[in-house]
Amino acid sequence: MKAQSSEMERGSLNYSPAAPSRPIPPITLITPILPIFFPSDDDFREIMKAKRDFFVISQKISLYDSKRMNRQHILHGLRDGTPIAMGYFAVAFSLGIIAVKAGLAAPQGFLSSFFTRASAGEYGTYTLIAVNAAYVEVIVMCLVVNLRYMLMSAALSQKIAPGTSWLHRLLMACCVTDEVFGISIAHPGYTPPAYTYSAALLSAFFWASGCAVGIMAGSLLPQPMVTALSMSLYGMFIAIIIPPARRDRNVLYTLIASFVLSGLCAIAPVIGQWSSGMRTVVLTIVISAVAAWLKPINTTTDGES
Repeated sequence: MKAQSSEMERGSLNYSPAAPSRPIPPITLITPILPIFFPSDDDFREIMKAKRDFFVISQKISLYDSKRMNRQHILHGLRDGTPIAMGYFAVAFSLGIIAVKAGLAAPQGFLSSFFTRASAGEYGTYTLIAVNAAYVEVIVMCLVVNLRYMLMSAALSQKIAPGTSWLHRLLMACCVTDEVFGISIAHPGYTPPAYTYSAALLSAFFWASGCAVGIMAGSLLPQPMVTALSMSLYGMFIAIIIPPARRDRNVLYTLIASFVLSGLCAIAPVIGQWSSGMRTVVLTIVISAVAAWLKPINTTTDGES
């Protein structure tokens, strides 16, 4: 026991702390991660290949999602455009009866209706063609009568996604009619071009087909029946103007003034020598401008009229 204690005492006397270790060089710490920032040629090729594969896969997924969404938008546009197309066919049939008096054939009526798609504009066009009006009168009349579509297109532009190309914006503006504009504005969120295209294409086809069928029917039916069917278009116009005239007396007064002034201008010494198309254009501009100046539409603070 004494020998062991003496040895322990000698060991404790001879004990000295270990010498401090040398600091680890910084290069030793970053060596394992160097290949991430400075890969070798083989590693670099593998990384670039993985990036390309990831990009290709992501593009395929994005393209698939885009096609799937476009397919849904097209189906929704066809669904919402079907009732519009059915109504268009009936109205365009009456326009075809008017086009018979202008001497248009069924293919001509189909093409003119397909690219115009405006009942008032087409009625004015066919009426001016029947009296051999000048091209300038037809163009100005269509511009004035369809001027509301410029405002509709401006309003629809607020429903188009910011990244939409200018070509899609232009084509969507060309698709605008009263009814297509209504369903496009009512679409939740941004209105996709595929939705407007499908609804407009279906309704335009039925509109043009109705006009062509009306022309063929007007060519085959006896003249008294053709005259009777041609009055249906006037009934449609009356159905359009009567409800707002009943709600607003200013609209009623404007309608009465347009009827009276149209009759007076037809028998006036100088203005009576103008063509009916020119009188219609001038009266439309003057009466609407005076009515808007004297009796503008009152709007509340929240924008409701």
